[in-house]
Amino acid sequence: MWYYSSQIKLLFSVQTAQGEGEELIRTLASVLDKNASTVDWTLIDVKLPNEKIKIYVVTYVTQKYLAFDDISVDYCDGQLPPPPKVLYTCDFESSCSNDFVTLPAYQYKWLISSASEARQIESSAPIVDYTFGNSSGHYAFVPVSHIVDKGKVGYMHLEKQFQVTFQESYCLNFQYYAYPASSNSFLRIYSWASDGSKAIGFLWPEDKSGHHITSGRWGWGIINLPVGNYSFLFRVDTYDTSAYSFALDNIAIISCDYPPTTNSYNSLLSFSCNFDNLTMCEMINDKNSTFNFTAFTGETIPDQELGPTRDHTHNSTSAGFLYWNQNLPVSTNDKGGVYLSKKIEQNTNMCIRFAYYIKSKLVNKNTTLIRLSSDESSSKVLWYQLFDDSQGWQIVIVPLTNVASAITYSFEAYRLDPTLTAVAFDDIEIDQCSSIITTTTSTSTTTATSTSATTTTTTTTTSTSTSTTTTTLHNNAHQLFSLNICSLIIYYFLFHIFRHFF
Repeated sequence: MWYYSSQIKLLFSVQTAQGEGEELIRTLASVLDKNASTVDWTLIDVKLPNEKIKIYVVTYVTQKYLAFDDISVDYCDGQLPPPPKVLYTCDFESSCSNDFVTLPAYQYKWLISSASEARQIESSAPIVDYTFGNSSGHYAFVPVSHIVDKGKVGYMHLEKQFQVTFQESYCLNFQYYAYPASSNSFLRIYSWASDGSKAIGFLWPEDKSGHHITSGRWGWGIINLPVGNYSFLFRVDTYDTSAYSFALDNIAIISCDYPPTTNSYNSLLSFSCNFDNLTMCEMINDKNSTFNFTAFTGETIPDQELGPTRDHTHNSTSAGFLYWNQNLPVSTNDKGGVYLSKKIEQNTNMCIRFAYYIKSKLVNKNTTLIRLSSDESSSKVLWYQLFDDSQGWQIVIVPLTNVASAITYSFEAYRLDPTLTAVAFDDIEIDQCSSIITTTTSTSTTTATSTSATTTTTTTTTSTSTSTTTTTLHNNAHQLFSLNICSLIIYYFLFHIFRHFF
């Protein structure tokens, strides 16, 4: 490339970009100055990498003149660059298609088929694949038109494990097709930790590339892969009832010339903890807590009279649970909160299931409020209960809102009377509702009948024991207390006293 300028300072740079949204950019050469005594055409040669790239000339001239001529890309003298290393490639035309599975628990299912077959299932799917550019070529896609709804998702898992080290960088290249448009549906790519956990890390798209998602044609996506050992998840989710979706083709992991990066596993597909190893499963106490939550057993709790003396999971004195650890003196301003350190990738038909235990020194005073909240919208309250005695362990299942978003959940306790109260949680599980809903069971033959004030619209009478399981299948966070005639006045005053918590 030849250039001509009378400018002496910084002139221009030659850069390469990769990806439809220019996800990866690097500078190959910069012209910083020019010999002022030589006003003539000057040749610049730039050696290009052995990769698929876009070439940009970025100018910095603010005055005087800069001109270019005879720009060409051709073979150059010298040693050829080494060919890129291919770690993995799949165009869905061979047995590599077996490396991809759709996760069955989610509403949308990925399919791999020829373009002609895909069009029979989804009329707006790509007419041709990327590999061959014809209707007999294959790709992966997510048919949504007949079941589309807000918050639904579909995951495709590339089950092979890949290890990327600091010694050599690799990039994930892929072709994507948004149909019939790119609005109101989203394609996201995650790394899935290979340690057997449900932890995932968000990889693509970045904010800048997310605004350049193409539709109606095949587009190129690329990710500079972080160091680590992981597999990949490809997700499509919908924002509303618009039947928009994505297809994928030509997935390849190839060496690339970028510095190594790192990535945090900040989200979870699901969460489950029974506290049996006496850790908090990476749950964190809220900094505003008066007293913190800690993992205890029935043998180690400070007040054996209040309990619980056994956990919920095994009905054992030596197994763990999450306990609100309090010390005298106590006051009506005391509170405690604990939240998940990682966000949950929430979607349609998810539930939270957990066991709770409450027992107060005072009887019939309703001294303690517990609640489940999220950061979905200004600390949204999902569920709450007001108790002085839960009559042993109780289980609740709370359906979550139908949104596709990463959300944090917290469990909270509030003291409403200056007296010691035992508060404990156990067997916390956040997953698709179909995976965690169970039937009501009783674990003890010694039972007592009690009427408890809940947030449902009808009074519920349950047979309870030292460890009782009851199932709640509706979200009662926004409903009134169930009242009978005798307790109406009492609850009216309680409502006005405690309304500031909500």
